[in-house]
Amino acid sequence: EREQKKGAGAAAKEHQKAARAAAEEAKHAQLAAMQKQMLADAANRARYCASNGRASASAASTTAVHGCIWDVEVLSLEELIRMVKGANPLNATSALGLPHLTPLETSRKRYLQLARRLHPDKASHPEAADAFKIVERAHRSLETEVSSRYR
Repeated sequence: EREQKKGAGAAAKEHQKAARAAAEEAKHAQLAAMQKQMLADAANRARYCASNGRASASAASTTAVHGCIWDVEVLSLEELIRMVKGANPLNATSALGLPHLTPLETSRKRYLQLARRLHPDKASHPEAADAFKIVERAHRSLETEVSSRYR
């Protein structure tokens, strides 16, 4: 009788363990689906804002997903140029498509992404050179600002 109780208890524990694992797996799948939807929404917002020639007004929710205001990989070259040229010229982070007070390492990575897409030798668009100069100037400005802050 004791052995049957032990066997039943072990089976119940095993069942609970399997149920917890299944619930955890379902939770991960749900989170992955939510993140995928958020990324799609952010891309749609970036496309909408690019078509209107302005940076995203709802940067906070996009920032939570991407760490940036608009996604370099999602936008077409023409949209990207429009976003860079439409950014506030007095705000270096907006020219890079980043939120204010972004860490320097993130801005360096973003600069490299933009430079790869907008460099006049790679991009065939006639306005790519102008956009590249804006991005380069913004990056230089951020580098100078940070280095002068820590002298």
